[in-house]
Amino acid sequence: MKTHHPFIKVIVLTSRGEKARDFLKEEGADDFFAKDDWEEWAQGKLVLAMEECIGYLVCRSSAMQRVREQLEAIGENEQFVLLEGEPGSGKRYLAQVIHRCSPRAHLRLELLDCSALNEDDLLVTLLGRQGGGVLGNRETGAVVLPRVEALSPQSQQRLAAVLESLCGAAASPRIALTVAGGGRELHAAGKIELELYALFAPEWGAIGKAVHLPPLRERREDLPDLVAHFCHHYSRLHRKTVTHVHPHALANKIG
Repeated sequence: MKTHHPFIKVIVLTSRGEKARDFLKEEGADDFFAKDDWEEWAQGKLVLAMEECIGYLVCRSSAMQRVREQLEAIGENEQFVLLEGEPGSGKRYLAQVIHRCSPRAHLRLELLDCSALNEDDLLVTLLGRQGGGVLGNRETGAVVLPRVEALSPQSQQRLAAVLESLCGAAASPRIALTVAGGGRELHAAGKIELELYALFAPEWGAIGKAVHLPPLRERREDLPDLVAHFCHHYSRLHRKTVTHVHPHALANKIG
């Protein structure tokens, strides 16, 4: 499996015990669990490993339930995704979850920050100097481009032309763009060019799907589940026994 799909995560569950561990690691397994190792089961290490491979979304609030519905609508076939939301709302993490749950999850995910890279270098990385680049690499399963609003108008127009040229291409990776805010508002403020915005705007015949990720203040119902998740996650990771946060502390945050 690793020979043909080197980026897929493999977790082995076996009754062979410690004797099989070294062999399985040498064969390319990312993690190993023995059925008779009750200590590992008690610490929830398998759950932790699976969360790290797939991701974890809390969807108790109505706002996040709408996000989940949008993700289900994306399905397997949506090639281009625009993730909108304030800084810190979790857009990059959501892009990784979308990739991990896609049919191309066994391929590599490339993250190219538009606000940190030289624009010429970014376009060369995407397209290559004479074709290819990460968009033409068969091992690329998804490309995440955070902060596309940081690109110059010319680069945004060129990126829009590239996306249009890839529309419907069977071997093309999924491409997720993120913006710090709402796409409509950024376009109205002159920070996103019409050519790029129109690809995700239904009124312009969108070829991609826009997903708005709300800030935590708009989904406070999710806070107890998020706190419980991080308590359990880091307790297992660091072998600690922190199991919860005092209800009064949570009440102050939830308001």
